[in-house]
Amino acid sequence: MMKKSLLFILIASCLNVHSQQLESTKVKKDDSRIINTKIMKFKDSLNTWFSRNEIIGGEMLIIKDKKTILHEVVGWKDLEDKETYLKNTICRIRSMTKPFLTMSILQLVDQKKMSLDDKVAKHVLSFNNEKSKLITIRNLLTHTSGIENADYANYVGHITNYKSLKNYVDIIGETGPIYKPNSQFKYSDLNSSVLAHLITIISGIKVEDYIKTNIIKPLEMSNTFSSIGINNPKRKEFSSTYVLNSNSFVKYWDNLDEEQYSFFRGSGGLYSTPIDYAKFVSLWLDYGISDDKTYISKKLVKETFTPSKFFKDYGLHWSLYNYENTDTSKNLPVFHHGGSDGTFAIAIPNKNIIAIYFTQSRGSIVLRKFVRMILKEFAS
Repeated sequence: MMKKSLLFILIASCLNVHSQQLESTKVKKDDSRIINTKIMKFKDSLNTWFSRNEIIGGEMLIIKDKKTILHEVVGWKDLEDKETYLKNTICRIRSMTKPFLTMSILQLVDQKKMSLDDKVAKHVLSFNNEKSKLITIRNLLTHTSGIENADYANYVGHITNYKSLKNYVDIIGETGPIYKPNSQFKYSDLNSSVLAHLITIISGIKVEDYIKTNIIKPLEMSNTFSSIGINNPKRKEFSSTYVLNSNSFVKYWDNLDEEQYSFFRGSGGLYSTPIDYAKFVSLWLDYGISDDKTYISKKLVKETFTPSKFFKDYGLHWSLYNYENTDTSKNLPVFHHGGSDGTFAIAIPNKNIIAIYFTQSRGSIVLRKFVRMILKEFAS
C-alpha cells in the first residue's frame, strides 16, 4: 500500500522513446506473459476512468528496459470543441518543472560555480539579512528552508501580483522564513522560485533559457516548452485544463488562452508530453548520461536521491518511495514527481521501469489510483 507521505506529495503538489508494439526480446517467456497481463490492467483502467467521467482525457506511457510496453490515450483534450486527446498532446506539467531546476543547479555545481551548501545570501542580495542569511541552496532543494508556501496567510501574496521573478524572490528574501532554516520539512513552491532566480544569476542567462539550452534541446525534447504564444501552430497540440467542481469538470484554461503567468516562476512553467518527460527521467536512471554525454556527475545523481534527515521521502526536488528499504549500492530508490493539473511520472530503477500518466483533469482521484497500481504491479 502506498504510504501517506507519498500521497501528501502528490496532493500538495528513453532516449529515442517512440510509440511501438510490445517488445519482449529481453524478457523470459513467462515474464512476458505476466507483463502483458499487468499492462492490460492499465489499459482497461484508463478506459474505465474515462467512461466513468473521472477524467476528461489522458495519456499513459509505460517503458521497461527502454522499450515502450504501453502507450495509450483516451478522451478529449477539449470537451466543448470535441478535440480528441491524441498521443503527444502537450500538457501543463506544473510542479514537474521542479526537477529541471535540480539538474540545472547540479550542472552549475559540477562546473564549480556554486556549492549546494552555499548560503543563498552569497548570490541573492535580498537574502543577506538576519532573517534569511542562514538559508542554503540545499535547504531550498530539500524544502527545509523554513520558507512558507504562498497560500499561507498571504505570506508574500500571490505570484501574479509581481512583475518579475526577481521582484518576487526579493520579497521572499526580505520577508524571511517562518520556521528556523534546516529544522523541518515544509513543501513550498517559493523554494523553487528562489532556485530559478539563482540559476539566472549564476548562469548569466534566464533560467528558462538555461533549461532549454542545457537540457531540453540536447535531449531532443521537441514538445517541451517554457512558453508559447497563442498564435504558434503548436497551440493546436495543447490540452485545455479542467478542474473538478461539485462532481463535474469545468474548464479553467482553454488551450488557445493567453498563458496564466507572465514570467517563468520555477515552481511550474513547463509544458511537455509523456514521451518527452520519459527522456528526462531516463537521463536520471542512467546516472546523468545520455548518448555518451554527461549532464551531471554520478556523485550528484546519487545525492539527488538521498533524503534529508527531516523527511525520508524527499531528496533534491524529487520525491522518493521506500528509500529505507532500497539497497542504494545497487540501485537508485524509486523516485517520482507530480503536477497539480494531473500529471505524474515515476521511475522504478530496480525494474528499469518508467511510468507516466498525463491528464489535464485537475482534482481527479485517478492520479492516486494510477500511482497505487504502478506500485502494486511493479514496485512490490
